[in-house]
Amino acid sequence: MLFARRSSVFGKRSRQCCGIVVTALLSVSAEADPFLTRDQNPLLAGFGLPLPAPAELGRDSVSAVLNWSSTATISTTANEALIVDNESREWRLLWEHALSDRWSMRLQVPYRSTSGGNLDGFLENWHHTFGLPNGDRDSLPRSQLHIRYVRDGKVVADRSNDASGWGDVVLEAGYQWFKGDRANVSTWLNVEVPTGDANTLNGNEAVDTTASVAGNYKLGNRWTTYGEASLTYLGHGDLLSNEHERWVYSGTLGIEARTWGALSLGVQCDAHSAVVRASGLKMLGDAVTLTFGGNYLSRSNWRTTLGITEDIMVGASPDVTFVFQVTKQWLGKR
Repeated sequence: MLFARRSSVFGKRSRQCCGIVVTALLSVSAEADPFLTRDQNPLLAGFGLPLPAPAELGRDSVSAVLNWSSTATISTTANEALIVDNESREWRLLWEHALSDRWSMRLQVPYRSTSGGNLDGFLENWHHTFGLPNGDRDSLPRSQLHIRYVRDGKVVADRSNDASGWGDVVLEAGYQWFKGDRANVSTWLNVEVPTGDANTLNGNEAVDTTASVAGNYKLGNRWTTYGEASLTYLGHGDLLSNEHERWVYSGTLGIEARTWGALSLGVQCDAHSAVVRASGLKMLGDAVTLTFGGNYLSRSNWRTTLGITEDIMVGASPDVTFVFQVTKQWLGKR
């Protein structure tokens, strides 16, 4: 009951924040490109939580993105027990096409692999070098895959073998709601179709839909802020089928600054409400992550992006995610 009330409060606050973000975006942007990342929690990656969408339409682009994450956590409550020790790599190909000045479409094709990986040693050495805590990594063997979730005595998820496969394909339609010299606002509707396999945690074998409002705002010649507010409906599938919420709120807020020439640096905060219903485990509750990094745009409109994502709500998402992105764009130029 306590956790259900907490999720309700989070949802109410999320709706209020979404309203504030939309109002601010409408009140006054230069084009800014969000980091193409989302929560890489292996138990939640199969659900249709949205990837940030552009606020300014009217360009064609092709992007290849890799989100490479590592998680090591052990947690329990009176009726739940969870172990997540894994490394995941999510490759995602995105194609965006401008149908007109106002309408665009985007296609996402993901491919995921979940394994024991080889980042454990690097992360442990990093923590020791800078005097940072290792958390539950000291209690878990290196390079081992072990994902197990037990609730009320029932095994809800159990995976110990490496697995790779296609994820759920996402089809998106975007409309340019407002476009100006300083501000842009777009609305997006996306549908995630069940092409992934719930047994490998690469999909939930259900149709998920998301409605989003995205915008950006130019603060000056060098600084641009951007944000997005989304509401996702999760269909009834085979991934945590009796445990997940139907509605999930999520949002993105970031700022990007041009520094030297074609180099830009940025910081982005992403958050979402709990996907698993009334869970007392942080790994299955609300999550907030922070991504920082930069990108370089060549004269031929090739953009290379590097970023690092940390779980600022500690224990609610992977310990670290490395973001690598290459984009080729046409029509729109920075």
